Amino acid sequence: MECKNCDQKLNEGDQFCSRCGQQVIRQRLSLKQILTDLLHIITNLERGLFFTVRELALHPYKVINEFISGKTKPYYGPLRFLILWVTVSVVVNISLGLFDQQQSTMTKFFMDPGDEELRAQQQKISDFFKKYANIVPLLIIPFNSLMSKWLLRKRGMNYAEHLVMNAYLSGFTSILGVVYLLFFWGFSIPVFKGLMFTTLINYAYYCWTVKHLFSYKWIGTLLRSGLVLFFGFILFSLFSGISGILISLIFLR
Repeated sequence: MECKNCDQKLNEGDQFCSRCGQQVIRQRLSLKQILTDLLHIITNLERGLFFTVRELALHPYKVINEFISGKTKPYYGPLRFLILWVTVSVVVNISLGLFDQQQSTMTKFFMDPGDEELRAQQQKISDFFKKYANIVPLLIIPFNSLMSKWLLRKRGMNYAEHLVMNAYLSGFTSILGVVYLLFFWGFSIPVFKGLMFTTLINYAYYCWTVKHLFSYKWIGTLLRSGLVLFFGFILFSLFSGISGILISLIFLR
């Protein structure tokens, strides 16, 4: 028998080709094999992705502690986890028309309705960020991680470890965000009105994790966590504002 990929001669008991690594398949493709492969994929996802979601819901500090200490195999990687759930959140947000609803509400709230030129410029910027909406939320993580490294020093975690922490926490709050969005959409609640509620829940989740990871007293935990998220957002906003100006000057004329 020869390898179907590279024609290398195979021995009777070979499971893989010694030259190219192609799996040796001796039977014809069948529905049973396809279903078996599908079950294998789902099982692997459950072990990594779904297990990570469950553990982050129950004890996120344990996930972060074990991952940064080297026990990485049981968990879905923090950056992949973050990118996956931010993408899901953005798809839900845009598909249900909630992104446009938020942008419209903010435009009415902050801008002079008679300034048509400024509104048109804002619409161009909004369209640009909508196009790259799955990238924008990721950009806040380096800023939050920078602030958490400065303000949460008790364990001496380095910047990379703070990136892991903030990526996992932001990924899980993106899952919560999908739940919020579906709830608001289902009950016709304006998303802008629910921001305070969702912000408080996300803040409580962040504080709960920081408390267990760094063992600060509750007052210190609440204060430090608030400062991390606040100044991380300020730095991100400055970065976004400067980027928006550059985009409007260079690309959106």
